[in-house]
Amino acid sequence: MRTDPDLVYEIVDEIASREGVDTRTLNPPLAKVIDTDALEALCESTNDQTDIHISFTYCAYRVEVQCPDTVEISPLESGREVICQDRSN
Repeated sequence: MRTDPDLVYEIVDEIASREGVDTRTLNPPLAKVIDTDALEALCESTNDQTDIHISFTYCAYRVEVQCPDTVEISPLESGREVICQDRSN
């Protein structure tokens, strides 16, 4: 994945894809876990001489953003079940 104005969508889309769910059903929304505007602003403001590394946990995944161009998403632990979908419907 690349960091660009669609960074937040790419993170949510990738995790939803791995979980086999629609992006709208991920719960909590990513914006409840991290300030998504700040994440995008940090990555958009980087240049070749700036090294920004941001990592956080979301829906049983470790998300690591190395601005300006790398995003890695990896499962936290195998065998660990974390509900990351709104099942109230």
